[in-house]
Amino acid sequence: MLDFQKQQEALSQAIRRGEKGDCPEGIEPTRLQAYQEGFLLGIDEIVSRCFPILKSLCSQGDWDNLVARFYEKHPMNTPYFHEIPDAFLAFLLEQETLEQSYYSELAHFEWMELVLEVATEALPPNKAQMSAKATLNLSPLCYVLAYHYPVHLITQEWQPQDEAITYLALYRDREDALGHLVLNDVSARLLHLLQASPMAATQLLTTLANEMNHPCVEDFIKQNRTLIDKLWHLDILLVD
Repeated sequence: MLDFQKQQEALSQAIRRGEKGDCPEGIEPTRLQAYQEGFLLGIDEIVSRCFPILKSLCSQGDWDNLVARFYEKHPMNTPYFHEIPDAFLAFLLEQETLEQSYYSELAHFEWMELVLEVATEALPPNKAQMSAKATLNLSPLCYVLAYHYPVHLITQEWQPQDEAITYLALYRDREDALGHLVLNDVSARLLHLLQASPMAATQLLTTLANEMNHPCVEDFIKQNRTLIDKLWHLDILLVD
């Protein structure tokens, strides 16, 4: 490693360590402190914008310590600022000492909302009608998510006390509005089947009824046809 590269590496490590490390040779302490404060403030501003609910649940001191620990400990090999929130989420998912066990799942939900907001995919024009034989596809702007906690309900005023398995469809519609739909076992499995392979509504519901050992497939199809229509109108399902 060349001398100037060693100097850059030493400066980088000193900036990450904050007040814990010595000042590299040739760098004034006041200048190092300015670097440290500037870089950390920039990281803080980025992750604060992307994880506002998570930040609201933390005291200022706890949040500052979390961001500082991320900046010091987590390897970031990207030169792009827009990839920092993804790295912060990866850091949270690795932590075993978060104040609340649902923090990492909440962060994942907030991150997925951001992913949908900036997605560049455009949905095709909607069909005027949907026949029973039409092929159904899961929208590319829909994610089927599973959590141990109802992350969509968490606010500064309410946090869960116990685990409650929660399935969600997080989606963006043709008006570019974000929405989420709480799923039950039937609707969650239905969307997972479409993730694997597009199929017609009747075939989809028949497959689902057989998986669940329903005593009457025809009744099951009639009972859940409204579910298909609802998912279609929400732009969660698309029709070929």
